[in-house]
Order: sequence, then structure tokens, then C-alpha cells
Amino acid sequence: MRVPYIHINGTSPESLRKQYLDAWEAVDHAIAAVSAIETHDRDYYPISNEAGPEAREEKRARLVKLETSKSELETIILSIQDQEVATQ
Repeated sequence: MRVPYIHINGTSPESLRKQYLDAWEAVDHAIAAVSAIETHDRDYYPISNEAGPEAREEKRARLVKLETSKSELETIILSIQDQEVATQ
């Protein structure tokens, strides 16, 4: 994963940190929203007996992807913060 390199001709660390933090917060909200989606069998049984469990597995897979994105964003934020400290 590539992380931004803080230097004099680049975007300010404050701006980069805010942009990545805003994205991290948006993903965190998305995780909460997806988690709140009901995947009850009553909404799927007319399709098939397997549709409900499949829908729950698909929801779980979406959450895993979102958690991965959130973790990557956190890694970038921490890298920016570390670079800020190192250049002070």
C-alpha cells in the first residue's frame, strides 16, 4: 500500500490528515449502516431456502471489505502523523 510522503512541495500534512480522516469516518459510518441492514430469512425464502444464508454471507463479505478499507485508511493516517512528528 502506498502512503503519501510529506515534503515541502506536496500537500500539507494537515490537509492530507484531514482528507484521510474524513474518508475513515465515512467508511466507519458505512460499516454502521451496512451492519444495520436486516437479512432475515422472511425476506428471502420465496427465492429459495439458501437465499437468506447467502444474503447474510454477502453482507458479511461487504463488511470485511469495508473493515479492510478502514484499516488501510488508519495506516495511512498514522503514517502521516509519524512523518509530521519526524519533521518537527
